[in-house]
Amino acid sequence: LLSAGVDASRIYEDLSSGRHDARPGLTACLKALQPGNTLVLWKLDRLGRDLRHLVITAEALRERGIGLKVLTGAGAQIDTTT
Repeated sequence: LLSAGVDASRIYEDLSSGRHDARPGLTACLKALQPGNTLVLWKLDRLGRDLRHLVITAEALRERGIGLKVLTGAGAQIDTTT
């Protein structure tokens, strides 16, 4: 994330499994995003607990005017800002 230009103060993380409902890092991150921002993810699977949750979250970001960019893994070709 740092090498992709993300400011260290804007990096959010959760230390427990993504399968848990409580994900305070993700919640804080999504709340902090403003229209015109881009959410940069290390891997796409960090965003959603399952495919349904991932699609719903990605659509909510689009509706808010927030870009999505994935750096590595199977979703690395995703960059909605281009």
